[in-house]
Amino acid sequence: TNIQGLNATNTLTFRGIPSDTAVLRSAGGGNNTAVFLLDSVRNITFKNLTIQNEASNIGRCIQIRNQSSHIHIDSCRFIATNPLLTAGLQVVGVFLGPDPFSNFTEGDVGDHIIVENSDFFNLEQAVHVEASFQFPSTDIQVLNNFVTSGLDGAFRFDNVDSLRVEGNTIEQMAVTTSDGIFAEDFDTFWFNKTL
Repeated sequence: TNIQGLNATNTLTFRGIPSDTAVLRSAGGGNNTAVFLLDSVRNITFKNLTIQNEASNIGRCIQIRNQSSHIHIDSCRFIATNPLLTAGLQVVGVFLGPDPFSNFTEGDVGDHIIVENSDFFNLEQAVHVEASFQFPSTDIQVLNNFVTSGLDGAFRFDNVDSLRVEGNTIEQMAVTTSDGIFAEDFDTFWFNKTL
């Protein structure tokens, strides 16, 4: 449920100073759900945090679902440790989707989400939006991020209206078939200066 009293001027911020000393991690092993699960919340900011998921199969660093909105993720580090060196590891940095155990179940996940100035390491996807045709996510911005050693790709977007992807650097994908950006079923988009 929503946290009472949060609005555009009264927000909740999780902040680390500096990010390498504020490390939040999952318990590790098997299928882990999210380190942070944002379920029907609004007006939350994550800044200067390292968020690490230690799942050996399926996990999320941050999962956003059920009409969450106005979420701002800025200057964070997202890491999948992959302790068992699983070839099919499915850990996502920022996942907008309803299901903790499937990357392809669509839903009414959230709007007005900004992910910027962050670093992503060893993840299946850095940012993955899996909204539904009936309830597309709106105003999704992925700006000035660094993604390396992705297992399946950097960014995946499904059913998004008003998408802006700009100034991102993508390098050293783990396999040659990895997607830098995969997008389907979207309206009003801007892709610029993402290498």
